[in-house]
Amino acid sequence: MERILRHPLLHFLLLGGLLFVARQWLPAHDATLQTIQVSAGELRRLQTDWARETGRAPSAAELQASLQRHLDEEILLREALKLGLESVDPVARERLVQNMRFAFPESDASDEALLAEARALGLHRRDLVVRRRLAQVMAMRAVGQASFSEAELRDYVSRNPVRYASPARYAFRQVFVSGDRPPGQAERIAQALLARLQAQDASAVAAGDPFLLGAVFPPQSAAELDRAFGPGFGAALAALAPGAWAGPLRSAYGLHLVRIERVEAGAAPDFAQMRARAAYALLAEREKAVLQEALTRLRAQYRVQLPDTGPAAQVTLGMAP
Repeated sequence: MERILRHPLLHFLLLGGLLFVARQWLPAHDATLQTIQVSAGELRRLQTDWARETGRAPSAAELQASLQRHLDEEILLREALKLGLESVDPVARERLVQNMRFAFPESDASDEALLAEARALGLHRRDLVVRRRLAQVMAMRAVGQASFSEAELRDYVSRNPVRYASPARYAFRQVFVSGDRPPGQAERIAQALLARLQAQDASAVAAGDPFLLGAVFPPQSAAELDRAFGPGFGAALAALAPGAWAGPLRSAYGLHLVRIERVEAGAAPDFAQMRARAAYALLAEREKAVLQEALTRLRAQYRVQLPDTGPAAQVTLGMAP
């Protein structure tokens, strides 16, 4: 992996992908824009971090996404420093003071003096914990503007019935045919068993293969069935008429001949019961949207200079990722 990350061709392709995006964002010259310089070392760190987390080198698009997150954090940090948040946020302030007391244990200087010295040394920009904390605080200040009305919350619940309504639940019996057979054999066995079941041959119920989860299932929703059998199984079962053998339905395990024994009807969302959970989810959505709007406005005030690529790499960060 390390040899791959050092390969010149990979660097060429990745840089080419970044420049392709950069050219789409190329602005007219504007002396009021603030410049963020991205070093070659920072790009290598982004590549290395990606490879460490995923076990492979990033594509050009993936590196661009990582770079965008890095730049957004840098923008939020700079905006936080403009407001002097490193001096007033208790977490960042305590971290900087502790760093100085660790570095100079013999010093009897006050916290204020040590904080000023830490700032003079640039620790408020270099310390990773402080950087991330200040970016987080700045993001929190932005999302603090997110809000919604009671009417909007009720509308949100009504627009998400699958999430907040009580879903229909299905109790059923099954005959299982394992998929661990030569191609086509499981299908032929399943069709033969289905014919016997539909002809009310009681012996066919015990003629299937053993199944770890059993043969008789209590009422479960389509979502619960998907988690047990695989995506799509719940919807396929819900489409069947109760009381008759049908199938085969395919799952991650094989084929299933099923008979729905009972259907418990779903219920509309109970707003009073779901209000707190829905409010949390809606607020999270609003906060994400508000933060992206804030970042879009802030990106328009900055441009980025990629390493050793000349003026063509100067871009305005005015486009949402």
